[in-house]
Amino acid sequence: MSDWLSPEQAATVLGITPHAVRERLRRDSDNLISSGLARKVDAGDDGGRSRWQISLDLLKEWFPADPGDPDADLREQLEYTQREAKVFEMEVERIRAQSEIESLQAQLAARDGEIAELKRRIEVLAGAVTALAEPAPVPAKTPASVE
Repeated sequence: MSDWLSPEQAATVLGITPHAVRERLRRDSDNLISSGLARKVDAGDDGGRSRWQISLDLLKEWFPADPGDPDADLREQLEYTQREAKVFEMEVERIRAQSEIESLQAQLAARDGEIAELKRRIEVLAGAVTALAEPAPVPAKTPASVE
């Protein structure tokens, strides 16, 4: 066994989830890194993210995982999952709202077309009314009709 473990290996030894190990590292990362109990290593050629490594000394400090509260990691995982579910709900609501906006915009465009057609009809009718309102020309009297 090397002197450094991955979060997955540490989780197996401690009997907790890898997520719980990463959360512990995240909460106290500056202190753990400066004390040499944990480190981040580059992902290397695979192009992934940097990874945590945990020293055996830190593992000894954490063992047993949570002697006073065996459900702490489960609660932590539950809270994380609930936050994740809330984010998904917000995304679904955003998509619904966007869909409704697009539907309303389509309805508005259709109404704009109807308004344009009604304006055209009004102009035609206004022209007809104007033509009807003009006095009809009086036919000129011709000498033959004078009799």
